[in-house]
Amino acid sequence: MEILNNRIDLFVDHCDKTLPLNNAKLSPSFFYSSLIFCVTDAIFSIGIRYSITKNVVQHLCDFLKTPQYRPYGENFPEINKQISILDTIKHFADSNYYDLATKVFKSTHRTSSGNGILKAEAVCLVLQLLQRYQVNYFQDIKNLIINEEFINDYKAITGQRSGISIYYLFMLAGNDDLIKPDRMVFRFCENVFGKGLIQSEVVDLIQKSASILKTKYPQITARLLDHEIWKYQKEKKDK
Repeated sequence: MEILNNRIDLFVDHCDKTLPLNNAKLSPSFFYSSLIFCVTDAIFSIGIRYSITKNVVQHLCDFLKTPQYRPYGENFPEINKQISILDTIKHFADSNYYDLATKVFKSTHRTSSGNGILKAEAVCLVLQLLQRYQVNYFQDIKNLIINEEFINDYKAITGQRSGISIYYLFMLAGNDDLIKPDRMVFRFCENVFGKGLIQSEVVDLIQKSASILKTKYPQITARLLDHEIWKYQKEKKDK
C-alpha cells in the first residue's frame, strides 16, 4: 500500500508541475448535441488522428442536417432537440455499410488493419445495440455504465474488445469518473514510470490522482485530467 501511495504522490506531483490545471477545460466534443455524434467520435477516434475523426463527425452532421454541438458547458439538450438513435438508424436504412463509409462518414477506415470491419459498420452495430437496450438519448445512457451485460455485448463488436471506445463513449456522454486509456495517456504515464503498465493500472492511477488534485483544483475530474493529459501529449507530438 505504501508503494502504491508513493506512486500516486509521484504522479500527482508530475501532473501538477506539467499540466496547466488552473486553466483545464473540456473541448467542445464533450458537448455534442446528440448521442449519435458521441458514438461516431468514440468509434472513429481509436487508432487514427483526431483531426480525421473531427472531419468524420462533421460529415455526419452535414448529412443529418443538425447542429453538431450544444452550447458549451450546458447540460444535455431536451429530448425534442436531439436526434434519437432510432431516427439515425432510419436515416441509415437505405445504405449499405460501404455507402455509409464513402458517402456519409467519408472514411473507409477499419477497426483494425487485419480483420477489422469498416468503422461505419461498427457505428451501426453500436446503434443497434443501444436500441436493444432502449437507449435513444443522452438521458437514457447513464444506467448502462454499470450494466456488465451491455459492456460485454459492446466489447463483442469487432475491434472493440479493449473497451477503450466504450469508456470514451460514456465520457462524451457526460460521465466524469471514467478515462480513455489510449496511447497518448499511456505515453504520459510511461514518462513517469517507464513501460510495463497495464490498462487497469493507468485507469486507477488517473482516477485516484484526480481525486487528490481536486483539493487544489476544484474543477478537476478524472475525465478532465485525462483530457489535459491527452492535449499535452498531442502538443508534444505535433511539435
